[in-house]
Amino acid sequence: MEAKHKRRRPRGHVSADGLGLVTPAGVRLLSDLVERSGMARDLSAAVAPWQPPARRHATGEVVADVAVTLADGGDCRSALDGRRAHPECFGAVASLPMAWRHVAGIDAARLAAVQTARAAARAWAWQQGAAPARVTLAFDATLVTAHREKEQAAPTYTRGFGFPPLLVTCDETDEALTGQLRPRNAGANTAADHLVLLDAALAQLPRPTRAQDPPAGLDVLVRADSVGATHGFVDAIGAHGLEFAIGFDITETVREAILALPNRAWGEAMQQDRPPREGAWVAEITDRLDRHWTWAAAFHRLHALPLAA
Repeated sequence: MEAKHKRRRPRGHVSADGLGLVTPAGVRLLSDLVERSGMARDLSAAVAPWQPPARRHATGEVVADVAVTLADGGDCRSALDGRRAHPECFGAVASLPMAWRHVAGIDAARLAAVQTARAAARAWAWQQGAAPARVTLAFDATLVTAHREKEQAAPTYTRGFGFPPLLVTCDETDEALTGQLRPRNAGANTAADHLVLLDAALAQLPRPTRAQDPPAGLDVLVRADSVGATHGFVDAIGAHGLEFAIGFDITETVREAILALPNRAWGEAMQQDRPPREGAWVAEITDRLDRHWTWAAAFHRLHALPLAA
């Protein structure tokens, strides 16, 4: 698949004289990649039905500029000024009020269109050789501190103040596949949130999973810490035919099952890239627990910690 793109930035060139240099020049490569992949074009096409005519900046281009700014370390809307200050490098960039109107206008329907455009750009990148051999979907709830009363900010479960978004990333490529900006003091281990994001993350993968296409599909592992230790989430993973590794708290029943294991039941644990993990061992305890724990195995590092298999 070849992505058509329209250049809207001045053509760059290599020079050894040191003249005309700007601090964020390296980010220009990321901006060019956004256009080359067709993401800016597809984003604009996706939201075209809602966009008023005769706007100077297409919504897709504005959203792409904001995304690149975030990738460059920007943590607020005003960081976009760093790109606007260098039109010789980035071309015309929307003003802060205009960027705000474009981003704030993305409702649920527009967001679905944006996600479709993101998936199309990822499919293009994977066809160019960026596809991983397998995919690990890492679920992680994080905390974003708000230093003042912002919309939907509230006390969090760790007694802080801010927001508790839930994110899903692809470990192999460090891509943020999807996320949910959850309101107020949402719980970390809400199964309904995990189910929504599991479907959204799978929709971002350009290739089917091994369960969908046994000969050529992707091996997909779903990983989460104790926030994902709910039967609803685990059952959904199983329904998709995916592997999973989920941590959960040790109960007395699990502790007794671990302590009852003979020494020969333990095997050396491995790190993610396969070398042995010093001081860690792994063992299966599924057959030693009742049906309530049929998806559990045990992971031991200094002391025993259960981990799903």
